[in-house]
Amino acid sequence: MRFIHVVVLAAISYAAYSYWDKSKERTEFEVSGPEYSDNGFAILPGVLDQDEGTVYVIAPPNCPKESARRARQLAKDLDDQGIPVVETNKVNFSWKERPTSETLDSVNSVMKGEIPIVIVNGRGKANPLLEEVVAEYGGAGGLSGRADG
Repeated sequence: MRFIHVVVLAAISYAAYSYWDKSKERTEFEVSGPEYSDNGFAILPGVLDQDEGTVYVIAPPNCPKESARRARQLAKDLDDQGIPVVETNKVNFSWKERPTSETLDSVNSVMKGEIPIVIVNGRGKANPLLEEVVAEYGGAGGLSGRADG
């Protein structure tokens, strides 16, 4: 009877270790996901009909929610600083070839975030601060690995 307990305990331990080891691999894979700029903007595929050097602020039109108000204010603040800005409620991406899972992760990380969504210089971020957008527009966005925000 005691031998059976030892075998069962060993089997449970092995199963737990195997599960932990596989979950560790998933975490390492997630860390190697989309690249972000120093300002937290993810690299995106080409945006159709986007003028180079123009910041796109994406939010629902005429929405009374706080997030839509932030989008309008962000666009106004960018315009006040002389940065070309377009307010829109949609964006279409150009897929020159079949998108990779990393490309889709980049798009999803941005487009499923809190509005406003901002796209500048081929990179996007959900709900960025004005300072982050200005820095990204000015080219201070250098690339890094994963970003916190």
